[in-house]
Amino acid sequence: MGEYIRNGAMSRNVHIYYGSFMAIYGHLSREQLKTRVRETVLHELMHHLESLAGYRDLEVDDEVKLHKYLGAKKNNE
Repeated sequence: MGEYIRNGAMSRNVHIYYGSFMAIYGHLSREQLKTRVRETVLHELMHHLESLAGYRDLEVDDEVKLHKYLGAKKNNE
């Protein structure tokens, strides 16, 4: 839904993917959708703060969740 991108020392960006949000949450009310976007932006900003502090805890947590999701998806096929 979102991505924190570091391009060298001087470029850091947060990308929010409209198409992904609409594909998954397009059925939600405007307020519910705003809540999901807010949660995603805050999550990506936390990546930024951890990056500045030299931590990778959230990155590791995201990787674990992704592997669990992919494993569960593979088992359901």
